[in-house]
Amino acid sequence: MKFVENIARELQQRQVQLWYDGWQMKPGDVLRNRILDGIENANYFLIIISENSLNSSWVQYELNAAMIEEIEKRHVKVIPSIIGNVEHEQLPLDLRAKYYLNFRSHEQFQESIHVLVDFVQPERKQRQELLTRLRNPERRDLQTIDELRKSAVLGYDQEIEIAAMRGLAKIGGPDAVLAVTERVLNVWGLNAIKRGIETLVKLRSDGGLLALSATLLSDHRFYQAKLLALATATKKIGEEDVNTILTALFNKVGYNSEYHRFKDNLSQVLEDLEKLPLDDIRYGVMLAKTILRLPPWVGQIAPLPTSDLDNAHIYAEQRVPGLFKLISNWEDTF
Repeated sequence: MKFVENIARELQQRQVQLWYDGWQMKPGDVLRNRILDGIENANYFLIIISENSLNSSWVQYELNAAMIEEIEKRHVKVIPSIIGNVEHEQLPLDLRAKYYLNFRSHEQFQESIHVLVDFVQPERKQRQELLTRLRNPERRDLQTIDELRKSAVLGYDQEIEIAAMRGLAKIGGPDAVLAVTERVLNVWGLNAIKRGIETLVKLRSDGGLLALSATLLSDHRFYQAKLLALATATKKIGEEDVNTILTALFNKVGYNSEYHRFKDNLSQVLEDLEKLPLDDIRYGVMLAKTILRLPPWVGQIAPLPTSDLDNAHIYAEQRVPGLFKLISNWEDTF
């Protein structure tokens, strides 16, 4: 029974819904009725054959009931498995033609659990295959980028979104930057937004810092994190002077400041950022001011002069085509 319970726990840890008599049976239950109910309500019946169970009338009864369900109602799929020293020739005749799982060694145990979970939960296997494909794109064409972009901005599954952004980081290029930026602008899913910020830093050679700077005002929850990410990125690329300024600005804002206090020095921070000798950040901050409807926490900021707006537009279109349109059409929905 201990071995069977170990299998049940392994399946439970993998979110497999199961009926195990050792857990479901209660004092006073009629054993025969409860077993029949369990079999009738199941999609699969895992029978574990050991030397002892071969001589068990109860195991034979359960097997007969399950086989009847499988043959007559085509409802329950019987899955045989063996433990101990049981050989194929010792299996009941009904099971010899079936593929069986082997739990006789530790390695076989783990492999059989994996095979079993994939079999009873095919959607889980499909999901894992999808995540693997998103994380490791085989091609770098526009069709692949479009698939990754759609997955990155799903809006309801952060694991898939993060996997897609990982794939976009491997592909690189302006289209990848644009796709990740679209995800960062989505206010849903904190983990995905954090990963999006990290991904834009990784894509810095493709305009990632331009895009990151352009999203600076989109979400008060990540205003400080974006400043810190910019400071970290400039240190990585050897822009020590810019890093010093960004670090000072970050320290001025304070990592734990309440967002309603950001506006106290926001105008000065933006002004200082626009003076940085790094075009991606300087023009990115200018783009941030072009947001269609700035969030309330930003408050009143000086409008961008027409000449600066034109320069930012031209620079962005050359660096990351489509970024200016994406930012300028974005509206706060938080």
